[in-house]
Amino acid sequence: MPAETNFDGIEHRVAVIEPSSRKVLMCEANGTLRLPRVVVSPKARPARQLCNELKRSWGIAVLILDDLGSSTPTCVAAELLSSQGASAFLRVNATEIPNGEISDEEQLDLLKVLDDQGRGPFSHIGWIDEAMAWIEETTGLKPCAKEDLEQYNAGATYTLVRFPIDSRNSYWLKATGVRHAHERRLTHLLSDIAPDCLPRFLNDKPEWNAWLTTGAGHSLAAMPPEPKELLRLLGAAVETLAKLQTKTAEMEAELLQAGAFDQRLSVLYNQAPLLFDHVTEAMALQTSTKAPKLTPRRLIEIRRVFEDTCTWLESQALPTTILHNDMNLGNLAFTGNGCHLLDWAEGYVGHPLVTLQHLLLLNPIVDTGTKASVNRILKHRYSHAMREVCDPSLLESAFRFMPLVAATSALYGRGDWLQSDIPHSTGRHTYSRMLARYMDRAGTELSLQETPCQ
Repeated sequence: MPAETNFDGIEHRVAVIEPSSRKVLMCEANGTLRLPRVVVSPKARPARQLCNELKRSWGIAVLILDDLGSSTPTCVAAELLSSQGASAFLRVNATEIPNGEISDEEQLDLLKVLDDQGRGPFSHIGWIDEAMAWIEETTGLKPCAKEDLEQYNAGATYTLVRFPIDSRNSYWLKATGVRHAHERRLTHLLSDIAPDCLPRFLNDKPEWNAWLTTGAGHSLAAMPPEPKELLRLLGAAVETLAKLQTKTAEMEAELLQAGAFDQRLSVLYNQAPLLFDHVTEAMALQTSTKAPKLTPRRLIEIRRVFEDTCTWLESQALPTTILHNDMNLGNLAFTGNGCHLLDWAEGYVGHPLVTLQHLLLLNPIVDTGTKASVNRILKHRYSHAMREVCDPSLLESAFRFMPLVAATSALYGRGDWLQSDIPHSTGRHTYSRMLARYMDRAGTELSLQETPCQ
């Protein structure tokens, strides 16, 4: 029987498929056949939790293939990776699963998976065998046993799997769906340009939109609050960013062709009227009284400060470079004294200081004086590392504009949502109000200093 969970989460029913027989594993409880059930936290990767909990609670190693149907609680299809631990289960045909265990929609989707007619390459039973053969052909090394692989993301058209080779080395296979289809090309380009800044790109498989990289480095659950250790780690990330931006300076055409999104200052400036109209709309729809609304007049003031900032920054001899607009701890892999930047789905072309500001937001120090001192050291390291492509004194002058431009960059994102006819969601409005308040604080700080054009 499964171990009890000790957290609130979402229950998943799992249709585990035995590849050789194409039958589904079920357990018997009080005379009733049931699919294995796993409860996972909504705050972590579901595929990773499902694999871990099925191994821990049910004793079986699986690979998640795809969601089935659209019902709640969720039902997923999985492939059994090893017969070990599976002897206690009954094997049944998909059509013999009791009605109370699976809906008609879920059963139809399950039958498609069993017939190799699923929604994408990673819903096909046995795709992992093809992937492991590809890895061995590429590297000359045999990957781990299937039951030892680690799956982090799963879907019919996307996946993320780690293949351990030994205690220190591993390979990562990543594939993306339509929305992030550009990531493979952009990752390949950046890895070629700056091989010290990203994991080594080994091979790709265009028919899956998948690529294979080395697995050096590790991510952190949290940055240390101790200044010396924080400077070591966050300093490595800052210096890696500067190195990558130095090597991509003025490569706009190549980056855009590889799939990076256009966030040059001229684009943000031209889109400011539409962007601030959206923020005004979002503020008007606020119902909470926890934070005061920003008035339309104040939003016009922030927009003018932003436009003046763009004009001033455009007049300076600062390069256009690659940006990473999803800079979180999970996308930093630390390698001894260095750092790799991961996950380039939100790779943009724009003003270099945007991503530096996002890195500084990872500083967890509470004391304001110590925090400011650490950030000042990190900014100095960054300007020194960028000296090949821009005058450090120009960067020092531009640092005060970072918070406003970075918040506006995060709000604009890819920009496609702003042009869409689809009504903006409640979540989009909430996010816009949050960033507008960052922009308000940044604009206020600039107003207390000299204005951008002075």
